[in-house]
Amino acid sequence: MKGKIGLFSEGYKCCGGGIREEQLECTNKVNKEIAKNNITLVTNQNKMIPLDKNKIKKGRKNE
Repeated sequence: MKGKIGLFSEGYKCCGGGIREEQLECTNKVNKEIAKNNITLVTNQNKMIPLDKNKIKKGRKNE
């Protein structure tokens, strides 16, 4: 639907102006760097940690 009405033809419009490709690339780089450096804290409420390798389903490897 969005493609049919042309939302993707001129870049994303926000607050009256468009976002340039360079801004998107820079934002994507920053977002990836933040994601690489983040950690997730978990609690062991159900005594599931440490995980048993034999019970974990195999999925795709990280790219």
